[in-house]
Amino acid sequence: MAGSKIRVTTSVNRILWPRLAALGFRLHFAEDGPRWKEGAAIDRMGPNGQAQGLLMGRDKFGLRFGVNVSKQLPDGNFEWLNLETLGIPDLSLTYKTEEELDIVLGRLADAFELHIVPWLDAETHG
Repeated sequence: MAGSKIRVTTSVNRILWPRLAALGFRLHFAEDGPRWKEGAAIDRMGPNGQAQGLLMGRDKFGLRFGVNVSKQLPDGNFEWLNLETLGIPDLSLTYKTEEELDIVLGRLADAFELHIVPWLDAETHG
C-alpha cells in the first residue's frame, strides 16, 4: 500500500535477526535486550577468538538497508568487508515497500550464511 509506514525493526526481528543469532551474533550491550533495534552494536567471536562486528539499519538517506561488517586481524587492526565483492551492491539493498524490505532481508540472511560468516571466519594475516 503506497504511503504505508515501513517497519524496519519489525521486519529485521522477524526475518534477519533470528538467523544472525543462530550464527552466533549477539547484541553488544545487555541493556539492548534480546531483539535488534536500530543503532545496536552487534558482535560475534571468531573461531580464533578474534572480535567481529556488525552494524546495520536504515541508510541515513532512507529506503536502503545499510550493513557494515568487520573483523579483527591478528595485529589488532580491523578489516571491513566490501559487500560488493560478494555480489551485494548497495542498490540491491534498496526497497520501496515493506514487502521489498522483506526480500532484501531474506537475501541478506542467505548472504550471511553463505558468504559473510565464511569471510569473517577465514584466517587472515594482518
